[in-house]
Amino acid sequence: MSFRKLTTLFGVFLLSVPQVFAQDAASDESADEIETVVVTATRRETDIMDTPLAISAITDEDLVKYGLSNIKDLSYAIPGLSIQNSTDTNAPIITLRGVRSNNVTEVGDPAVGIHVDGIYAARPQAAAALMFDLERAELLRGPQGTLYGRNSIVGTLNIITAKPNLEVQGGSVTLERGRFNQEAIRGHYNLPINDRFALRFAFMDETKDSYLTGYYDGSQPDWRWVPDSVRAQYTPITDQSQKVTGTDYQWYLGCQSWQAGCWADPGWQIGLPQTKVKADPEDFYNNIDNSAFRLSALYVIDETSDLNVSVERYNDDGAGWTNVYSCEQMRNRTGRLMGDPAVYPANTCTDLQGTEDRYTAYVNVPGKISMNIDSLRVIYNKDLGDYELNAKLGSQVLDQYSQFDIDGAANAGYNMTFVIEDYTAKSTVLDVELKNKSEDLAWVIGAFYMKEDNDMLAFFSATFNGDDIFDQPNREIESTAVFGQATYKINDKLFGTIGIRYTEDEKSDVGGKNWSCSVWNSCFPSTEIWGNRFSYLPNLNALAPNFHIAGGQYAGVNCEAGGGPYGGGPYFGGTGCMVQSTSNDVSASYDSTDWRVGLDYDVSDNAFVYGYVATGFKSGSITDVYVRGETTLHPEGPGSVVNTSYGPEEAITAEIGYKGRFLNNTLNFSANYYFTEYDGKQFTGNVPVDVVTATEYNRETEQVEEVQNIVTIWGTQNFGKQEMSGLELEFDWIAYEGGRLSGWATFMDTEVVDDYITQWYYGQDAQFGRADYAQSIANVPENAVNLKGNEAPYSPDVAVTLNYEHTFNLGAYGQLVPSVKVHWQSEDYLSIWNADKHVNDAGGYGSGFSGNGDYVDLPGYFADPVEQFGDNRDSWHMIDFVLTYRPAGNASWYAQAFVYNLEDEEIAWFRAVEAGQPRGSYSAPRQYGIRVGYYW
Repeated sequence: MSFRKLTTLFGVFLLSVPQVFAQDAASDESADEIETVVVTATRRETDIMDTPLAISAITDEDLVKYGLSNIKDLSYAIPGLSIQNSTDTNAPIITLRGVRSNNVTEVGDPAVGIHVDGIYAARPQAAAALMFDLERAELLRGPQGTLYGRNSIVGTLNIITAKPNLEVQGGSVTLERGRFNQEAIRGHYNLPINDRFALRFAFMDETKDSYLTGYYDGSQPDWRWVPDSVRAQYTPITDQSQKVTGTDYQWYLGCQSWQAGCWADPGWQIGLPQTKVKADPEDFYNNIDNSAFRLSALYVIDETSDLNVSVERYNDDGAGWTNVYSCEQMRNRTGRLMGDPAVYPANTCTDLQGTEDRYTAYVNVPGKISMNIDSLRVIYNKDLGDYELNAKLGSQVLDQYSQFDIDGAANAGYNMTFVIEDYTAKSTVLDVELKNKSEDLAWVIGAFYMKEDNDMLAFFSATFNGDDIFDQPNREIESTAVFGQATYKINDKLFGTIGIRYTEDEKSDVGGKNWSCSVWNSCFPSTEIWGNRFSYLPNLNALAPNFHIAGGQYAGVNCEAGGGPYGGGPYFGGTGCMVQSTSNDVSASYDSTDWRVGLDYDVSDNAFVYGYVATGFKSGSITDVYVRGETTLHPEGPGSVVNTSYGPEEAITAEIGYKGRFLNNTLNFSANYYFTEYDGKQFTGNVPVDVVTATEYNRETEQVEEVQNIVTIWGTQNFGKQEMSGLELEFDWIAYEGGRLSGWATFMDTEVVDDYITQWYYGQDAQFGRADYAQSIANVPENAVNLKGNEAPYSPDVAVTLNYEHTFNLGAYGQLVPSVKVHWQSEDYLSIWNADKHVNDAGGYGSGFSGNGDYVDLPGYFADPVEQFGDNRDSWHMIDFVLTYRPAGNASWYAQAFVYNLEDEEIAWFRAVEAGQPRGSYSAPRQYGIRVGYYW
C-alpha cells in the first residue's frame, strides 16, 4: 500500500469516526463498561485511552491465558511486533514496524529498548526471565528517544512486575499440564508484615519435551560432544538399504557422489557409515526447562516516601533452538550442487533425512544452554509536595554457557559448531527523575547512567576446516543521558508537548583477540588427503571439545616444535600454533540529541486526536579489528588492519492518531498513522576483509595446489535510508452482555529508498553455480546486488488479529467462557534480501569467474528457481482456543483447557540457506493441555 493511499485512507477515517459514534444513546446502558488500563508510558500514571502514543498493554491474566511465558511469546500478539529466537546467544531478535537488529552479540543492541519496572535492561536475554507475576506489559510504538532513550529507536517494551501490597494477605498457584509432557507451575504469595512493610514472593517453573524427532548421527565424524552412552550405541551400517540420510554418502566415507554403488572400501575411507541413535526429547533441541523466582519488599519510610526492592533469579537449562529443513522449498529441486552438474537426486527432505517431516533433526552436537540471570531492582519514591522524585537502580549479572549444532547435518562436510564457553555480562543502571504535579504545565526532567562489562570466551569449530576462538575479556559500554519533557495546557482542549534528550555512549574493548587454526593458514591438517583421515578423526574424537582453548595454543602441546593434538600422519602443512586474526583494542564514542514535538486536541469528553514528530537513536558499536597476515594479497600488505566498527542508526517519525470511548464506555477504539525515515540500518552478516594465498589439496589431481582464499568475518555494516509508513487500528468492544470482541489490524509499507550495493549473501554458495565457495563470496562485480526497492523483513502489508469470548452463565453451575484468537497476515519477507525481486538482475549466475577473467553472465541472477530457496513467506493464519470454567459464587479456583495452533499450521519464523539447503525455524505443532488456578 503506497504512502499516498495510506494518507488518504487515514484522513477519511478521521473525518468519519466522530459521526459514526455520535449516537451513544442506542447502546445498551446495562452493559458492563470496559475496565481502565493504567500505563506509565509518559513517566506518569495515565489511562491508556488518554495517552497520546500508540501503546498496547497485555495484562498478566492474558499472558497466562495464552501461554505467553517470555518475551518471545509476544510475537504477533501486539500490532507490528515480531520476535524470533537466536540460536547462538538465546537472545530475542525483535522487529517492530519493520525495524530490527539481528546482531545479538555482546556488542549488538536491539531495535526496541527493554525495561523492567522502568529500569533499562542492558541485555535482551534478561526479558526472558520476567514474564510471570506481572501487572502488565506495555509496548510503546514509535521513537521514545526523549523519555526512554537508549535503543528505543522504534519503540520500548516496559514490563511491570506485581508489587507487594500492604492491604491483602494471600496468594495464588497455577498448575499446567500439556502435550509433549509440558508441565508448569507458577504462583505468588503476598504477606503484609505491618502497616508499613510487606513482602511478595513469586515463582515459576516450566518444562516441556522437544517436539522434534531428534537423532544423534553417527555418520557425522565429529563425536566429541556426543555422550559416551550414545557413542556406545553407534554401529556400522553394513547394508546399502540402511542408508537413510545424506551423511551416509559423504566424501569422507569414500563417496565421490551420491550414488547407489558408493559402498566398496576403496582403501582410503575412514570407515563405514554409522547408525542413528534417537535422542531423548526431554533434553533435545527446542525443549523448555526454565525456572525463576522473585522476592519483593515494600517499605513505607514515612508519609512521603517509600522503597521497593526486588531480587530475582532466572535459570534456563534447556537445549536451545535448532533449525530444520524447509521441506516445502525442496520438493522440486534439481539437485544442483556447487560446481557440479545436476546429476544428483532431487535432494528433498526424504533424500537428506529419510522423511518429509520437517520436525526431524540429525545432529552431532547436543544442544545445551546453561544461563543464569540475577537481578536486583531498587525503586525509591519521594513526595516533595508540588513535586515528586523517583530514583531507580538496577543491577544484573548474566552467566552463560551454550553449545549448538550450526548445520544440523546440512553441511556435513564441515560439521560446524558454535560454543559460548564462558560469558558474563554485568550491568548497573541508574535512572532519576523529578516531576511536578501541575495540570497546566506538567514537566519531568531526569538523568540516566548505565555501565555494562562483558567477558566472553567462545569458539567456532568446523571439523574439516579448523577452529576459531573469540576471546573478549573486557568489552565495556558506558552510557549517560539527561532529558526533559513538558506538556502545556494551551486551552481546555488543546495541549502541546516538547521534549529533548542528550545521550553519550562510550564503547571499548581492551585485550580482545580472535585466534584461528584452519587449512587456509596451514595450521590445520588437510583432511581431504585420504591418508590424513586414518589418524586425524580417531585422535580428534579422543579429545575434549574445547581442547584448543589455551592462550591461542593447543593445551599441553608445544606447537612451535611441531607435533599436534591429532597424533602422527602425513599432514599437509602440519598442525601448528593458532594464528591471531584480530586485535581488538579499540574504542569509540557516539552522541545524539533527540527531540519530540506534539499536539493533542480533545474532540469530546471521550475522544481526542494527537500528532507528534519525534526522533530516535541507536549508537554504533565496536567490533573486531582484522589484521592482515603474511599471506595477504591486499595492496596495503601484511600488518594492515580493517576496523569493522559501524555507525549509529537514526530515525524520525511523524504520527497522527485518534483515541476514543464510545457506546457508554463499552467500546474503546484507537487508530494511528505513522511515517518513518530510517537511516543507517545496522546489517549483520559475513563481511569480506582479505584475500590470501593458501594451498589446497585437489582430490581429482591428488596434488597440492596454490589457491586464493577469501577471508570473511561476522560483522555489521550500515546502509542507506528506508521509509516505513503504516496505519494501525485497535479496538475492544463489549458487544452485548457476555460477549466481548477485541483485536487490531495493521497496514504497512516499507522500502529501501537509497542505493545500497553489497555482495549477495543469501545462499550464494549454491545459487550462483560457482566452482567453489571462495568464488561465491569474492568481492567481484558479478556477486553484487543493489537492495534499493527491497522491503523490510517481517513487515506484511496487512495483518489482523481478532479475539472473541462469550460468557455463558450456568446459574448454580458457574460460568463457561470459550475464547478464540485468530491471527492472519499477508505475504512478507524473512530477510532484507527479497530474492524474488532480483531474479533478472545483471550478474549472479554465470560461467567462469571474473577473478580469472573468464566470467560470462548467463540469463537470470540465480542458478536455480527462486521458489526453491527464496526468503519470501506466504500469507498465513493461526488459531488459538481457550475454554475457561469458573464456579458459581466466590469460589477461589478456575480451570482452563487450551489449544494453541489449533489447525497444526507449519509457519516459517526464520529461513536461511546452509550449504545449498534451505533451513529455518518453524512454529511449534499443535499444543493442548489443561490449566487449574487457585487463589486465596
